[in-house]
Amino acid sequence: MQKRIIEVLVGHPNDPGWKIVVEDAAALMEEVRKLGLESDLLDEKYITHRRGDFVAIPVGVSYGGGGTVCLFFHFVEYAHQLLVNVKKPGNLAHTKARRRLIQRLLDSPSIQRIAGFQSSKFYLRCFFLV
Repeated sequence: MQKRIIEVLVGHPNDPGWKIVVEDAAALMEEVRKLGLESDLLDEKYITHRRGDFVAIPVGVSYGGGGTVCLFFHFVEYAHQLLVNVKKPGNLAHTKARRRLIQRLLDSPSIQRIAGFQSSKFYLRCFFLV
């Protein structure tokens, strides 16, 4: 038998202003979604995907994608260089217009507050798993 945590429910901060934070973030996400669809900034892959029935735009650092890395192997009298297909971390690429759309979300104090809350709860939960 393997022990696995499927999900952790953490609730929300004990703050009467939290509802406003969530409403502001939801309104901004809807605004960005509409703008992205109206201006054709969101390809089909952002609309139809495995995560659910909502627009999802990946952002940040990704590990994978088959990027190539140049590896050096040093020998006593000479060095050989070998190009191999090794996964490496890298920033996800977006068009300039899509980056501006994404930046509107990332600059939002409400989005930042929600992300900070979930990150702190994730850290707290992982701390007790170690």
